[in-house]
Amino acid sequence: SFIVTFPAVIESGSEAKLCASLLKPNESLVMNIHLVHGDQSTLLLQEKAEEEFHRCFNFK
Repeated sequence: SFIVTFPAVIESGSEAKLCASLLKPNESLVMNIHLVHGDQSTLLLQEKAEEEFHRCFNFK
């Protein structure tokens, strides 16, 4: 299971916090989190994991 939390509205140029949690993985995996606006996609997080984790970070 996984959960990703972030603000519903992110104003251009402002700072926001994103949190990602992975619970009880049963295999090794890679989690990619992208911010998509129109046809533009920005990779915010790429995390390879074999164990549970919870991470938060700020981004602009």
